[in-house]
Amino acid sequence: MCRALPYTIQTVVYVQTWIRSTSEKISYYFVHAKPSVLFDNTSILGIFIKVVVHFLSLSIIQHKCTMFNTDLPIEQCSSMSNLIHLLAPYVNTLRKYCIKCKISIPYVSIADIAYLLVKNKSNEWTIAIDINVYSKHEQFRLFNSVKYGKNNPLVSSTFDKYQTRAQHRVLIPSFLGLSSI
Repeated sequence: MCRALPYTIQTVVYVQTWIRSTSEKISYYFVHAKPSVLFDNTSILGIFIKVVVHFLSLSIIQHKCTMFNTDLPIEQCSSMSNLIHLLAPYVNTLRKYCIKCKISIPYVSIADIAYLLVKNKSNEWTIAIDINVYSKHEQFRLFNSVKYGKNNPLVSSTFDKYQTRAQHRVLIPSFLGLSSI
C-alpha cells in the first residue's frame, strides 16, 4: 500500500530521471525518491499508475469545448484499450485545439493529457507509459546496468538536475524496485 499519497509540486524535486536508448527507441525512467511517498512493490505502483492514466483519459472523454463536443459512451470506458479506441480519432484535434481546456488539476490541459497517447511500431494508438514494467514479473533496472548481450545501459538523463551526484549516490536509489522480488 502507499504510505502517503497527496502529491504536491514540491515532490517533483525528488524525481531522478533515467534514460536508456537503442537505435529503435528511447526509454525514460523516473525514480521517485521521496521516502514519505513509497509503494510496497512495483505491482502496487502499477495499479496506481493505471488508475491515474485511466482517470486522465476519462477526463478527456468527459470534457466539452467548441472543438470537442462528442458524446462518447462512458459505459464503454471501463478498460484502457476501450478508452484508447474511443479517443484515437480525436487525438490530433485534442492536442491542437484543447490547450486551454483544463481538468480538475488546473495546470494540466486536455492537450497535455492527449500526449499520453502515442503510436506504436504498428502505427496504432497506445499509451506512452509501458504498464508492463509494473507487473510482479518485471523489474526496474539498476543504474548503469545492461541486459545480457545488449549495449544500452540505464544512465542518468541529461535533463536530470541532480546528474552531478556521485555514482554510488545514484546506485542506491536504483535498488528501489528490488523490494518486490
